[in-house]
Amino acid sequence: MNGKVLYANRAARFLLEHWGIKEGEELPQSLRNDIKRIISQKDPEHLEINIEKVTYSLMFYADPEDDCVDIYGFDISCRVR
Repeated sequence: MNGKVLYANRAARFLLEHWGIKEGEELPQSLRNDIKRIISQKDPEHLEINIEKVTYSLMFYADPEDDCVDIYGFDISCRVR
């Protein structure tokens, strides 16, 4: 697992901008550590992050066969308030 972003849809661009990366570049080290742990446990994991005034719920789904993780995100700001 090299932590490289293989694909990000248009809606995910806010995350890449927040992390200061582009497709094909590596995620920040802190996220790579989380992703390695998620792959080893083989269970989905939930993480909430705040970017400016918006709270996002991110779900990490491991695909151990491909040694990768799919990340799905949702804006949950209204629920958090």
